[in-house]
Amino acid sequence: MGVIYYNQAAAVLDQARDIPLSNEKEYNAKVAEAKVLFEKALPYFEKVLAIEPNESGAISSLMVIYQQLGKQDKVKEMEEKLK
Repeated sequence: MGVIYYNQAAAVLDQARDIPLSNEKEYNAKVAEAKVLFEKALPYFEKVLAIEPNESGAISSLMVIYQQLGKQDKVKEMEEKLK
């Protein structure tokens, strides 16, 4: 399920990137929609990481999720795991 939510969020962000700069309201709505989907994906990827602490796919996905959710401390934590 986490991958489905993640992919949906990525698709919504792609849609947001196609919105003209003059339509800030629509852009912000798409970004908010993507954040909701990333929030839904988050516990699934965190569960994978709890089971497999060195799973690079989960770590990379969590980096993106945390970045999109503004959780910079968690992004740095994931970056350290990839070193």
